[in-house]
Amino acid sequence: MNEPANSQSVDIVLLDRTFTLRVRDGEAAEVTQRVAAEVQARIDQFMDAHPRQPELTAALFAALGLAEELYDERRGHQHTRDVTDQEATRLAEALEQALR
Repeated sequence: MNEPANSQSVDIVLLDRTFTLRVRDGEAAEVTQRVAAEVQARIDQFMDAHPRQPELTAALFAALGLAEELYDERRGHQHTRDVTDQEATRLAEALEQALR
């Protein structure tokens, strides 16, 4: 299998299993490891609160929680972009009027 020129391997551990991933060179490996640690922390948090649940259930709830946070952040950023675009349009129109 051909490996991309600007990539490297990084090992992460989730649910006591090691996974080797290919990531871009640079900070991507560190970011991937931090993200994996956050995912594992969410799984552990769920397992602490619900010790009788299977690991798969904990992993799914962790994934759903992170996905919900990402969804909310994206919605917030889209709203900010929309407001910024509206304000930029208003200012461009005001500037155009002032230059006439």
